Amino acid sequence: MNQIDANPDYKELYKIVASKFKKTNLFSHGPLDEVFFTMRVYETSKDLISKTEEPVNTSLILVSAILHDIGKIKLDEKILNLKFKDPEKVMVEWNRHPELSIPLAREILTKLNYSKEFIEEVCFLVGNHHPSNYAESIELKILQDADQLADYGYTDIIRSFSHSGMYNHGGTIGAIKWLKSHPIERRQDRLNLEMSKEIGKEKLKIHNNILKELSKRIQSDLLD
Repeated sequence: MNQIDANPDYKELYKIVASKFKKTNLFSHGPLDEVFFTMRVYETSKDLISKTEEPVNTSLILVSAILHDIGKIKLDEKILNLKFKDPEKVMVEWNRHPELSIPLAREILTKLNYSKEFIEEVCFLVGNHHPSNYAESIELKILQDADQLADYGYTDIIRSFSHSGMYNHGGTIGAIKWLKSHPIERRQDRLNLEMSKEIGKEKLKIHNNILKELSKRIQSDLLD
């Protein structure tokens, strides 16, 4: 591991990634705001690292967290905008982003003079960050869990309202109804680490308390 591998400039790397998302039509605002979400995965990774008792490669995890979704800039936005017309086609396209992230991550890190060994380790984590991929290393377990936990609680509520506004999917009332009909408890089964599951339980309480209060706001005899 060279000096750059051991002491990455995370802010520099984040600025590079954020600038690429900002050049897209979908990934710098609203429900698909990857500028915000990338930061949340990075911060959630830091939180999990601070709580684990196992030795971990901190720089590997955090660099991977910043780069893990960069492949989304290569997705076909025309397909993604079919969200409510052809959801299966959208999901197939969406699931390409881990693989598409690998060459972009390699290109960025090569230009920044990271070592080849470190770059390949990052590419492995980036390419396997979805929870459907078996995680053997503690580094991949943390990245997968951070990717899930970053969208819990307040963030899930915010993104759902943004989603409803962006796609004209029922406005505020539609967003609340959608949240009620899509409980996020199922995400707990995707988490690897016990500490992640405990954090998830606390975030679920926040989410459900907010949703309980929001649900009261659409209790009206004017609605079906």
